Amino acid sequence: MVAIKAKKLLIVSAIIATFIFSTGLFLGYALDGFRENEILSNIKQNELDTESFILEQQFLDELGGDKCEILSERALTLQPTLTEIGRQLGRWQNSDFKQDEFNYLKRKYFLTEIRFLMLIETLKQNCNSDYNVIVFFYKIDDDTSKRQGYVLDEITNQNQNVIVLSIDKDYTQEPLIDILKSNYDVIEAPSLVINGDTVSGFIPEEDLIELLD
Repeated sequence: MVAIKAKKLLIVSAIIATFIFSTGLFLGYALDGFRENEILSNIKQNELDTESFILEQQFLDELGGDKCEILSERALTLQPTLTEIGRQLGRWQNSDFKQDEFNYLKRKYFLTEIRFLMLIETLKQNCNSDYNVIVFFYKIDDDTSKRQGYVLDEITNQNQNVIVLSIDKDYTQEPLIDILKSNYDVIEAPSLVINGDTVSGFIPEEDLIELLD
């Protein structure tokens, strides 16, 4: 009798454990699906905003108007969405589900960042805009890179004219990243490209403010 009860208890325990495990898998997969939709929605919105920005620039070239002032204000509206997409991808990167979708969105995000970088550089050259552009090359799960990220968050919260674009230094699925690293002589992470000049290693907030000034 005792053996039968013990056997039933083991069976019930196994069923409960299987249910909990299956529920965890389902919730994890569902959460990744939600993240995927949210990130894709933000990327699509950013692409529309960027296309609108480019068309607006062409329109002003044809018809005249204070192009620099208008476009400088519009450019700043593109930055928050990019920042949010980067944070969303960061929260997703350790998941075991939907890795193909994650890599697709990550690559699309980097391409969007690079296109935005080109737009900002064009504004700086043609309109003498006073943006400080920082390209942050980081390494995933690297404590120093994380500390540098927190410093950059503080800097951007204090100064609207500082634009930060974050790029995974070791990401190999987008060839443009290797071109950027070669162009800016980026060898290690973290590295910051500040208005075209590369500084390797961690930079404290006070030193970074001095470099920007």
